[in-house]
Amino acid sequence: MLMSSLFVIGIKPADVEYKKKAKAYKACVEAGVEPPEELCEYFEWEAPDPQGMEVDISHALTKRNVEMQDGFDIDLNKLPEDVKFLKVYYLY
Repeated sequence: MLMSSLFVIGIKPADVEYKKKAKAYKACVEAGVEPPEELCEYFEWEAPDPQGMEVDISHALTKRNVEMQDGFDIDLNKLPEDVKFLKVYYLY
């Protein structure tokens, strides 16, 4: 049986600090140098997302499973003020 998962992540747009750190991270990678641990921690051990910082919004999600529909209800009032985008993706 094929397993799949639906994910919803908040995105806080890249600010000046984020862009500077992303540029430094990219420069390290392009030079073939391991980025400093501080940068890796900042980006949660992933390459920087050009859209901005991913934010956990699980507290605003309620899993929905009715009849033949699986998904989430998102309480927009519970989203952090600085979250401006939602990334929704499906892994299979």
